[in-house]
Amino acid sequence: MKLRWLPPLALLSFAVAALLNPGGSAPGAAADHDPVYGRHICIDPGHGGSEAGAVNGELYEKDINLDESLYLRHQWEGRGATVTMTRVSDQTKSSRERYELCNSIGADILVSVHTNSVSNSTSDGALSIYFSNGDKVLARAVHQKMYPALKASAPAPDAFIDFGLKKDPLGVLLKRTMPSVTTEPVFMSHPGEAALLFTPIYAEAGTPNPDCVDCRRLQITQAIIDGVDNYFLNFAGEEPDGPGPGRGQGK
Repeated sequence: MKLRWLPPLALLSFAVAALLNPGGSAPGAAADHDPVYGRHICIDPGHGGSEAGAVNGELYEKDINLDESLYLRHQWEGRGATVTMTRVSDQTKSSRERYELCNSIGADILVSVHTNSVSNSTSDGALSIYFSNGDKVLARAVHQKMYPALKASAPAPDAFIDFGLKKDPLGVLLKRTMPSVTTEPVFMSHPGEAALLFTPIYAEAGTPNPDCVDCRRLQITQAIIDGVDNYFLNFAGEEPDGPGPGRGQGK
């Protein structure tokens, strides 16, 4: 990017605008330079209602997924994307209801937000799931950002495993019509992760939680945001086995 000098008054204007609109684009910047500006993103908060997903004591996967998804919506809408969610509360939704909604609105991509869990409580790491070749491109782009970011901030970084990409006709991935990925960023069955995941992004009635300054759920959402940016900037339209820039994790 070519840098240009700005007078002090202009710099002050940018700083004030950033404080008033933290999720939006900086004034004077071309909105279409933002990789998600004008895109339609369908977010699927996994599980919900009678389907709790993974459970660890009083920690329910369905709640984590929804909390993170609501924050993703806030951030992407603030940057000029159109966002549709398959659920916005603790609702029971079938996989068919979810993918049919995303298909019907012509979304550019589908991000299905999940949280992993296994019987071995020492396991921790990141996994990205895809089904079709088009999904693999998106999954790779997201995983390249998600894994290293979450490893660096993991409760036990040296034990945080790169599970890479997995092909699986799982849930909403089976019959969707756009590039899609299911994110499994961390293991809530890991005691260290579980302790961190208890802190929500939002308190009651959608109010930001003051205790979540750099909480684990925020770290997860930022990693997904960076991964989606990576896709639209570097990978959208690429063949699934093409070289692509910066190809690393999740080959």
